[in-house]
Amino acid sequence: MVNNPICAFGVVKRLHDFDKDNMPKLHNQVSSDEIKAKITQVKELMNILGPSASDLQFYAKILIEIQHTYLIPVTELMKGNFGPLRTNAKLDYNDCVYLANLCHQDGLHALSIEWLSGALK
Repeated sequence: MVNNPICAFGVVKRLHDFDKDNMPKLHNQVSSDEIKAKITQVKELMNILGPSASDLQFYAKILIEIQHTYLIPVTELMKGNFGPLRTNAKLDYNDCVYLANLCHQDGLHALSIEWLSGALK
């Protein structure tokens, strides 16, 4: 069970990225037609059941909204901290740049700068 928004974002991002980045590589590294067919079936299932780009954006916008509403410092969210609540969830450089880009697209330029600054730490 995912118990906080950083974990939820992380799970969706990892599944989305795995499907996008690793499935084609895996398919190209295998020589057996039977295994390639299985990989293709898994890819088709991931396209149907796996998280989409809009799912990833949805969870990212939840993080942005939480940060903006409760004025949580980006550096604290990056460490997985929500005020007194400490978690093992972390945001990496790529997560911060993605969140900054979404903030910029939504006209939240000050938040975009905060996320970009966090990415550099």
